[in-house]
Amino acid sequence: MAVVINDAATLRQSLERHNEVFSNLLKLIPLRYYIVENKDEIASKWQKNTKNQKIPKQEVKEATKKAKRANLDPANQKTTLDILREEEAAHEAKKSNGDVKGKGKRKAEEMESDDDEDDESAVLHKEPVPMGTGSITELRSKLHERIAALQLKSGRKRPGDETEAGEETDGMPSTKDELLEMRRKKRGEVRDKRRKETKERKAKERTEKEGKGKKMGVLPPPTKLLVPEPPKSRPETTFNVSVTSKTTSSSKAAKRHIAPSDPTQALAKLSKKQQALDKLDPEARKRREEQDRYEKAEMRIEGGKVHDDPARLKKAAKRKEKEKEKSKKDWDKRKHELQVSAAAKQKKRSDNLLVRNERRKDKKAGIKPKPGKARPGFEGKPMRFSKKKTNVAGKK
Repeated sequence: MAVVINDAATLRQSLERHNEVFSNLLKLIPLRYYIVENKDEIASKWQKNTKNQKIPKQEVKEATKKAKRANLDPANQKTTLDILREEEAAHEAKKSNGDVKGKGKRKAEEMESDDDEDDESAVLHKEPVPMGTGSITELRSKLHERIAALQLKSGRKRPGDETEAGEETDGMPSTKDELLEMRRKKRGEVRDKRRKETKERKAKERTEKEGKGKKMGVLPPPTKLLVPEPPKSRPETTFNVSVTSKTTSSSKAAKRHIAPSDPTQALAKLSKKQQALDKLDPEARKRREEQDRYEKAEMRIEGGKVHDDPARLKKAAKRKEKEKEKSKKDWDKRKHELQVSAAAKQKKRSDNLLVRNERRKDKKAGIKPKPGKARPGFEGKPMRFSKKKTNVAGKK
């Protein structure tokens, strides 16, 4: 018995020594590497500009200073082992409080369960109220009417309808032929409906077009003068001097005022028109100028260009003449250069032919051609320090 006690004592001492060693090692581990930090605290560390933060800046600064001082205080420097012990003590205290609360909670739950059982028994003892027979029959009749209406709309036979053989149906096709016939009827109805809609749409479009054409085609009635016009003392001139109405087509006015693209021709046309105006009497000329002014304004509104300024036309004609002169000079210069280059090529060709003929004659006569002018460099010349040695004895 004594041996067993000694063994237990030695085992306890050994466990305590091992525990002390592990505790000393645990103290050396930094706190952040051993205990997991709360993720909410980590996130709130960087969320400085939150909406709910309404603390004054001065208080925040003081709190941060106090926290730094507390961190530097040696008394607050807790090791990992101390924190683990504190957490274990808090857990034990919480557990003991939970046991006390659990007993009271269980009693309260038992009381509530008794009350619920009483309520349920009271509900079960209540007699069920029967539903009115009239309301059920009404709902059933409405349902049958709705089903019959839908079947009639879809083209199916209603329950109770007789077939060709005189048998009652349940509203559904009994054979494959009946099903195909029903589908064919549906397709025919859809096709007829589509054709009808197309015809109605086309008829509507046609009537709208006819209405627009009638509106455009209706001309305003001619205006009647209250006082008749005086008889004309002179015959009518070739020019139409009457003021045109609003119905005058803009195409005629455009044709009358369109000027040629060549400014010289446009200037000539403008001068001719001015001469024709000068021949008219003052009243007719005034009416004609008023008419031209309206027509030109209408032409400008439609996007056309009216060239009726003599000064601008003269400048444009002068500019075009200068361009023509410059182009003529450039062309003459190019023509001269082409002629000079063609003459030089012809002269060179004739010289080459003459030299070739002379060489042919010299070759027939046995005259060797003169060597040409040597090119720069050592091409064709004997080298001074050549490795090849001439055999002087052999030459002798």
